[in-house]
Amino acid sequence: MVELAPSIPADPRLALLHEACDEICDTDRTQVIDPYYRVAAEAIKLETMPGGHLTAPVLEAFEAHENIGYPITPYTMVHLLCRSLHFYALQREIPGYPHEYGPDAGNATAAWRELAGTAASDPSRELQQVINHRTINSTVPERARGMEIVASLFPERFRGAHGLDIGANFGFLHQCLVDPRLRTALGLNLVDDHGVTSHRLTGHLLRQLGAPEHLQPLIGTSLGIDIVDCRHPVNTAWALHCSVTPGELMRDRYRYETLEQEHVRAVEHSPNVQQLVQLEWGDIFTQHAEGSAAHRFLRSLGRAAIGQPRRFDFTTALTVGYLFDEEKRRELIDQMMHLTQPDGLLFVQDTCRAVPPTADRPEPYNLAFEPNIYRKPWLYRLLVYDKLQPEEGWQELMTYRTPRCLEARLGDGRLRVGKEALSIFDRMSM
Repeated sequence: MVELAPSIPADPRLALLHEACDEICDTDRTQVIDPYYRVAAEAIKLETMPGGHLTAPVLEAFEAHENIGYPITPYTMVHLLCRSLHFYALQREIPGYPHEYGPDAGNATAAWRELAGTAASDPSRELQQVINHRTINSTVPERARGMEIVASLFPERFRGAHGLDIGANFGFLHQCLVDPRLRTALGLNLVDDHGVTSHRLTGHLLRQLGAPEHLQPLIGTSLGIDIVDCRHPVNTAWALHCSVTPGELMRDRYRYETLEQEHVRAVEHSPNVQQLVQLEWGDIFTQHAEGSAAHRFLRSLGRAAIGQPRRFDFTTALTVGYLFDEEKRRELIDQMMHLTQPDGLLFVQDTCRAVPPTADRPEPYNLAFEPNIYRKPWLYRLLVYDKLQPEEGWQELMTYRTPRCLEARLGDGRLRVGKEALSIFDRMSM
């Protein structure tokens, strides 16, 4: 790692950001974060030292998020900056990107610093607008894998079900449940505690899911809610660039092109997945008398049930909760509980875990979130709250090695089926 200048910024937010950069740079042994972004984090720390190109832009961005009641953590700011510079380089077709920006390039940190300087001094203020007004908006179709497996193995709870996806993010999660062409679970490696692929379970999974052309929808219909207009080309471009890291782009350009095509299909050709509530970014990230972006986002969930004949059979929040503080997460869970049928299911998939309930954090609010999602592997989990067995609380169904969802371990969480409570392993072993 490049040795960084021994300078302490006066603003405590920058000091915390530098600590986040150091921790992100020290993740080589875990291989959780894209190594290109480790180099970018080194450059970001240098460029947010006093007099650096990113010092003033980052402080302005911290203020912008705080002013709307939606503060951003130092870790999220670093990752937002990485993705913003990645976005800027691809949009501007910066020469040498990403080839000259990886850990094996001779002067990669200097390349990232030059990119930061170019973007920060651009008269269009595009970089500033992005870090002021956006959040990380990764559309990773593989994150649907856990729900695909659960829905396929527990048809009694999902066949014909009516679902709500909170933070729909182009609707990929539920589209994989209704459109067999988008299924991703077959690419998942199920591993044991020693990291060895369990071929027996994987083989059973292949037989269970079958060939895509023969599959039927795993659910009935789905409604999505998000704060982005997924049909706006700038929003589509931002989500696409967030979804493919520089390292992935170098290794597999086809993945990028395929994902771009799937964005188009996701928007245009999935009639069973509808975007129920959409709030424009231009309105979201502006101070309004009615409250902050996060609060208005949550209040819009309360309107989601208006005009619906019944509550939803299941609700999902996929990589959403980490964006909120403790109070807003409680509101999110409240809305999910309210909008889900008395015999329904709640799913949270995030860098969180269930912790013993306390007086300050009773069930179902007893979820603890990890602020640095790349601190170590096996932090990203799929949890379920089954209203048919509330005494069990939140249960862990799957844990992924990274949020890219290429490898997973099975948890011991169980869903109620008739008089039995069955785990994923139980159903795969039948």
